[in-house]
Amino acid sequence: MKSPQPEANPSGGFLRPPIVVLDVDPKPASQRSRGCLLAAAGFCVHGAAEAGQALEAAAAYKPEVVLLDWDEAGLCRRLKAGPGNVPVVVLLIGTSKTATDLPSVGADLCLPKSIAPAFLIEALGTLLRMRRAERELDRSRGELLDFSRQLAHDIEGPLRGVVTFAELIGLSHPLSEKEQTYLGHVLSSADQVRRLARGVLSYAEAKREPPPLVVVPFRGVVVAATQTLRDRIKEAGAVIHMQDSLPSVLGDFSALQKVVQSLIGNSINYRRRDTRLSVTIRAREGPSQDWVISVSDNGIGVAKQYYESIFAPFKRLHGLEIPGAGMGLAFCRQILETHGGRIWVESEPGFGASFLFTLRAPA
Repeated sequence: MKSPQPEANPSGGFLRPPIVVLDVDPKPASQRSRGCLLAAAGFCVHGAAEAGQALEAAAAYKPEVVLLDWDEAGLCRRLKAGPGNVPVVVLLIGTSKTATDLPSVGADLCLPKSIAPAFLIEALGTLLRMRRAERELDRSRGELLDFSRQLAHDIEGPLRGVVTFAELIGLSHPLSEKEQTYLGHVLSSADQVRRLARGVLSYAEAKREPPPLVVVPFRGVVVAATQTLRDRIKEAGAVIHMQDSLPSVLGDFSALQKVVQSLIGNSINYRRRDTRLSVTIRAREGPSQDWVISVSDNGIGVAKQYYESIFAPFKRLHGLEIPGAGMGLAFCRQILETHGGRIWVESEPGFGASFLFTLRAPA
């Protein structure tokens, strides 16, 4: 079964080609009926009666959509991994089946065989629009990452020159106290720009395709983060407390370590100068098979009107006396969202802040 080829337009060439659908159904009558309806709606339909034909047709026609009869449900993963690289697989189920019968086979959508043709066509169109949007998003992410890498690289070179020549000026002849202050501002500003460029790069890298999630001992994540920050922790005179029994979670060890490092570093930056900094990391069970992790401190805190805005890129609540580029919390949010979690803050100004985030519990 095959619908007509793309229609030619008056100026030569072709209009946008129709969506290619591979209809896999061992019952020819059912397949012909459905195929005629889809062809009438402008789809280019190819039929297949069994697994071997379906795999060959997928490789040959590269369909955007495959309709699978329940009897061929096991084909889903093979089609996704095959040379046709099928973006959407729809499993059509008979009325005798229930939700408990549905196998975890990787289908993008399960629909009843008796679905009205108009609803089937609309469902296919919606799925394809979603997949196109996902591909466009992936492309945009790649462009953002490439741009950020190039930006960071192009900024680093001139900055090294600024720092080198500023230091040479300081070494070439004695400077007055005012000149030394000016030189310090130049070096401090150069360091701030470098931090900003690296922050943009880290943020862009966090927006990439999420890494595979594995079972990670969160206590190990905290230990690795505190070890990396040991010099800053010692310099600040901070004390880090960990709950005795931190759980295992689903995540990427390296990415979660960066989140913990960023949150502890944030506590160090925003500590009270009249009180020894104390940071406590705890975990409790969440409401939906997840864990709620908290990183709490006794620092200066966050006013309620800034609870949301502090997670935006480049957002800084204080001047240059607080180090950083305003990217740390945005970076944390981005990583945690790729893990299927979320992050928020609870605070009382003058009495510290608690940053809480969710991570999935292992099955």
